[in-house]
Amino acid sequence: INEVAVHDVRRDGSKAVHFTHQPLEVGTAAHIDLDWKRRFDHMQQHTGQHLITAVIENRYGYKTLSWNLGKAKSSIELSCKSMTQEEIDCAELEINNAIRISTPVTVHLYGKDDPGLEKIRSRGIPDDFAGPVRVVEIEGVDANTCCGTHLSNLSHLQMIKLLHTEPVRGCIRLYFLAGDRVMNTLHNMVNTEKKLTQMLSSKFYLTASTSCGPEDHVDQVQKLQKTAKASQKAARNYLREIATLEAEKFNNTTDSVLCVHREDGDMDFMNVINSKVTNNNAIIFLSVGSNSTGGQFLLTGPPGLVDKIGPRVAEILEGKGGGKKGRYQGKAKLLNKITDAQELVKRNAVCES
Repeated sequence: INEVAVHDVRRDGSKAVHFTHQPLEVGTAAHIDLDWKRRFDHMQQHTGQHLITAVIENRYGYKTLSWNLGKAKSSIELSCKSMTQEEIDCAELEINNAIRISTPVTVHLYGKDDPGLEKIRSRGIPDDFAGPVRVVEIEGVDANTCCGTHLSNLSHLQMIKLLHTEPVRGCIRLYFLAGDRVMNTLHNMVNTEKKLTQMLSSKFYLTASTSCGPEDHVDQVQKLQKTAKASQKAARNYLREIATLEAEKFNNTTDSVLCVHREDGDMDFMNVINSKVTNNNAIIFLSVGSNSTGGQFLLTGPPGLVDKIGPRVAEILEGKGGGKKGRYQGKAKLLNKITDAQELVKRNAVCES
């Protein structure tokens, strides 16, 4: 308003009270600068919600309990525990047919005590409301009390896409796209599809005689998942073999302290080493992970010594840990200080001996 931003609008009886970041001089003519792109988007979503609500209630008897105008997609909460895909598809077909035939949307004004309001779908009129009651009618489909901004014809919606449902508070939430949001989403999906086609068509994934179009994406991703799963299994087996070798190498020495750190290791790697060491009096300090991602550590040995230095190891690595009966393990943040922690273990092991 007069180049002063409006940050909120609230209803006070029959008045719409605008809240601005700066005061406006009383009596000054107001020039309104409207964000039409945002307003038209909201009109499309709101009229779309009225249409979806009416078709689903008329067809299945599921009432709309509330709705949410989201930034990317909107949703309505329905008074049912589930909707089948067939129900969703049939409702979507009826909704878009009403759009296709250019159904008019008309605003009517009623007196607050007009008996005609009894036939109008409504969630009730606020007690402090003053002035005429506004009813938005979608010809032949619905008439509902509403003070919001709407399209004048369903053709301005272009189309509506019902997306998916999720359970909420014993009912369901149905997500949808209306108007320009359908085209915007399709535009983004096509761009993503192009990038996936390019990525999945690279020589790394395909042979020279094989091509990959959008219809092949699911098959290609499933193959990649299968390959990745096999690779992860092989990597785990290799780590277990390496862990066994580390333990066997230590078993062939007279050392009493074993310190091993491996960036690509995991808890299983440390447990294998610990279980394969045959010297029951050995002090074993193992760690895995990197400084950028953090990691884990495991300290085993004589209970008194482990209880004494375990917390100090965790402190050096800026981590947290705990344990009992000669075993202390935890998470670590500063693995670039692993050498300091190893030196601490070795020094105390010498003192213990």
